[in-house]
Amino acid sequence: MMVRKEKKFYFTDPFIYKAFSSWTSVSVPGERLMESVAVTHISRLYETFYTKVRGEVDVVVKGNEMTGFEVKFGKVKEEKKILGRMKKVFVLSKDTVRDRVIPLSLFLSMLDVPQSVEFKVLK
Repeated sequence: MMVRKEKKFYFTDPFIYKAFSSWTSVSVPGERLMESVAVTHISRLYETFYTKVRGEVDVVVKGNEMTGFEVKFGKVKEEKKILGRMKKVFVLSKDTVRDRVIPLSLFLSMLDVPQSVEFKVLK
């Protein structure tokens, strides 16, 4: 049996969402923009993927331990997700702070994302 890798597509720039939104006359949900920002920032630092087994987890970071991040724009329900080897799942919220629930703005401010990349030119 062949196992398919789950795929999810995100634009890396919110301007692209706005442009397509204007062009198609369809509004972009705030949660979709938040999810896109979270995924693009985390994927700059870590190898990431997402999973949809017994509930969706928007971003899974591979490392010594798998850690999941779920983005929620609205009210955050009290839930604990443990999916197989992934023992930690954090919720990135709009403005809620609780155990394992972090506002996305605060989470992004704690990431050490490089602002530039140095390329070595071959001589």
